[in-house]
Amino acid sequence: MVVRIVLGFLLGIVATILGCNGGEDEPYIDNVPVRVEVILTNIEAQPLRVYPNILILNNVGVKGIVLHQSAPNVFVAYDRACSFRPSQACERLSLHSSGLYLVDSCCRSQFNHDGSIRIGPAYRPLRYYTTTFLAANRLLIVN
Repeated sequence: MVVRIVLGFLLGIVATILGCNGGEDEPYIDNVPVRVEVILTNIEAQPLRVYPNILILNNVGVKGIVLHQSAPNVFVAYDRACSFRPSQACERLSLHSSGLYLVDSCCRSQFNHDGSIRIGPAYRPLRYYTTTFLAANRLLIVN
């Protein structure tokens, strides 16, 4: 009888520890292989030449990639998957009509152009990718 009580108590403690993840019931944005080359002089990259200097690349990363030119020859790339519940199909960032930030139409989280959180419920930044110039007007995005 005592063994059952002690065993039940220990199982309860283990379940509490494993179940307590600080509200993080959803894993972070998947780490999928990314290797994309953007030729900055191509017509497809034209959005980078005007404010808000954002280019959305579809069919790469988890749900696409947002490429932001923050200064001449300075680029930030991050995934379009919202960090709140990235596994839900509707959790995908789009540029707000004002052009001032990105918004997730599902959970309504907002993110700054650098991928940081502007307004939650998201509590983690977006998944960033590394950007590197290969040669004049060629940018490589990798993870």
